Amino acid sequence: DAKKPKIRAIYRSKSNDLWVGTQGGALYHYNQKQDRFMIAKDFLNNPLANKIRHIEILYEPRDGTLWLGTIGTGILSYNTITGEFKTVYPKNKTNNTLLNLYVNCVLKHSESEVWIGSNRGLILLNTSTLKFKLWDYNEDCDNCIIGNKIRSLFRDSDNKIWIGTRSGLSIFDPKLVKFENYGINDGLPSDIIYGILQGIDDNIWITTPNGMSRINPVNMQFKNITIPGNNILDMGGHSQGLDGTLLVGGTTGFTIFNPKDIKTNTNPPEVVFTDIKINNQSTSFDKNISELKEINLRYNQNNLTFEFSALEFTNSKMNKYQYKLEGFNDKWMEYGSKHDLTFTNLDPKKYVLKIKASNNEGLWNEKETSLIIKIKPPWWKTLWFKILSALIIIGSLFTFIYLQITKLKRTEAKLKKEVSKQTKELLENNKELKTLHKEKDGILGIIAHDLRGPLNNIYGLSQLLEDNGNLDEEQKTYIKYINESVDSGNSLITDLLLMSNVNLSEKRIEPEDFNLSEFIEEWKKGYLTRLDKKDQKLRKYIDNESLIITTDKKFVTRIFDNLMTNAIKFSNKGSDIDLIVKSNNDRIVITFKDYGPGMSETDKKMAFGMFQKLTAQPTDGESSHGLGLAIVKTIVEKLEGTIIIESVLGQGTQFIVHLPK
Repeated sequence: DAKKPKIRAIYRSKSNDLWVGTQGGALYHYNQKQDRFMIAKDFLNNPLANKIRHIEILYEPRDGTLWLGTIGTGILSYNTITGEFKTVYPKNKTNNTLLNLYVNCVLKHSESEVWIGSNRGLILLNTSTLKFKLWDYNEDCDNCIIGNKIRSLFRDSDNKIWIGTRSGLSIFDPKLVKFENYGINDGLPSDIIYGILQGIDDNIWITTPNGMSRINPVNMQFKNITIPGNNILDMGGHSQGLDGTLLVGGTTGFTIFNPKDIKTNTNPPEVVFTDIKINNQSTSFDKNISELKEINLRYNQNNLTFEFSALEFTNSKMNKYQYKLEGFNDKWMEYGSKHDLTFTNLDPKKYVLKIKASNNEGLWNEKETSLIIKIKPPWWKTLWFKILSALIIIGSLFTFIYLQITKLKRTEAKLKKEVSKQTKELLENNKELKTLHKEKDGILGIIAHDLRGPLNNIYGLSQLLEDNGNLDEEQKTYIKYINESVDSGNSLITDLLLMSNVNLSEKRIEPEDFNLSEFIEEWKKGYLTRLDKKDQKLRKYIDNESLIITTDKKFVTRIFDNLMTNAIKFSNKGSDIDLIVKSNNDRIVITFKDYGPGMSETDKKMAFGMFQKLTAQPTDGESSHGLGLAIVKTIVEKLEGTIIIESVLGQGTQFIVHLPK
């Protein structure tokens, strides 16, 4: 350290002795007689000296005593007369905060108290009692110092303590115990504050790694100042001369200035274009580049570089620029101090390039320099080409549509001709079919009528035989079978004649209004004997609402007869038959439900066909010729109604009829 001392602290004591502390941790005293610096008395013989890393600050709390603010060993006390060297805070004390402190600056508060700027915050230390108070940074604190790593201290005329830290600037009012904090977001050039000086211009000057800032303590307005060639200032390199000049040290030397000589640059710089490169080639125009207002380019001239300059030469390196290219981005973009701007692959259209600049003190010229840029599209992207292409496409589309319509008309004419031919043939076939159907119904009626005569003759002969009292039991049984066969034949003939009549188109419905509830009460009387014969019971569930229906009463009677007969046949002896009648809006719903063997899915599909033999059989050997359900379906549809079957094998069957009111 003696060969290459790096001085960190210089102090003149009250006795006019000059003391120097170095970065290597050595303490020197200036010997006036020998005109040289010498290691302090007994300094090297003390074990504490070997623990010192840096001596950052020197301070004289009382005559004959020198305090050393160090890095790593806190505050050490040196007796300049005896050479005694010791810590100011004994180790036997319970609080050892000061023992390992990094002390960077000291400021006298009173005859017995000093402010200490450390790496742990702001300390107010009583030099006699060694009692102290600490103010440090806490994240959840609303009234705290801005940061703990303090680099400088200064007291203003209001006795407020200005504290420079590595996190910003704090101003502490000891009376109110209140902190005011400022940082780069408030206008400072940096959050790292190295030095704080009082200027003869009544402003406070602070030094940072990004230059200086002049602060008006009345309104706390900041004006940042750049020092040309020496803007990166350093810790500890600041002082005030006897004539009021300020001395600040930076990475390239000292800068000395009078605060009153610092004038504000009020000249906002104008921006001019100095060169325009198209596809990386400088281009000349019919005017000087600085006079251009507009340039017109082809579609393939879309890689552009603009070079420009601000016409303000006071510390011009600190001029800043902003730009925006309307049509590409409409917001001002910060561009620093660069003088050239490049855009690549610009689309063909109109742009407006706007550039403005600020001087070395950050004063912006709000009157920007503008240049209109028009890039013409290629011929296949021009408006006339798009219109022509659209006309061609529309014309082609109309031609295609016209051809398709013509083709469709021809096809339509051909189809109409074919449909007309097919319709004519269909009408002729339908006419023949109706004739055949009519002939069939007529033949069926004739056959049924002709069969009824012989059957009646047979019935008459059987009656004559019955009147003969000489018949034995076997003969009586045969006569009974003959009568049952005649009855079955007559029933079949009646059903055939009914089917024939219902299917005739000229057979008209004869509607009448009647009360369905009253109709059922009268109708059921005809089935009491048949129900008693199989010990069956008819259960009725009829709505209390009005059941007035307008329809053909004879047809309704036949529907009830056939469904009731079917239920009796396919229900077991002693079982119930349910008749359910409900009104549903504009329709009447009639349900006949039995609890017989039920129907399979195959039987349900075949049930309404003529002469269909189903797997389900009558429960008491009754005859069934397979026309009853077919007649019901034909009549229901004739009355514009519907009928469906719901059945589960082993659980019975229900027929549900919907008839219009």
